[in-house]
Amino acid sequence: MRKLNQSGMGHVALLLVVVVVAVVAFAGYRVWSAQQDSATPTETATTTSIQSKADLVETSSVLDDTSSDLNQAFDTSALDEDIDSLL
Repeated sequence: MRKLNQSGMGHVALLLVVVVVAVVAFAGYRVWSAQQDSATPTETATTTSIQSKADLVETSSVLDDTSSDLNQAFDTSALDEDIDSLL
């Protein structure tokens, strides 16, 4: 039985791997590029200008009320139980 010379198969396999990686990279780039084009920037913060001291006092009282509402709504015992269950 003759021994077949298969020294070129390694190059073919390497070329196949390079082609597959290139195709996957190209497809990923196309998807990423399409996502970037369709994404619209959104503004998350609004700017307000305080014109007078009355506006400042009103804004301060609204923030204080909101802060106290949040503090009353926050249940620390439930948070402690959740953390304990995770540990």
